Amino acid sequence: KGMTWLLLSHTSISRDIQYYESVIRDVASSLDGAMKVGRINCETDASFCKGLGIYPRNVPRLFVYSLKSSGDGALME
Repeated sequence: KGMTWLLLSHTSISRDIQYYESVIRDVASSLDGAMKVGRINCETDASFCKGLGIYPRNVPRLFVYSLKSSGDGALME
């Protein structure tokens, strides 16, 4: 079975991160488990971000990541 994630990518210098985190929490609550929600710090998880093709910016970015049961994934901004 596949899995879909809503991912917030950020760095320690990302502007307005608290606002985006509160929005993500609200979205996670309203989705009630239909989609996984998480965040990625692209400074501490640089290799993971690079592997997904996510490069740090000064503002947080939202992505939808679909992971298929075969282990293949697709990322959309």
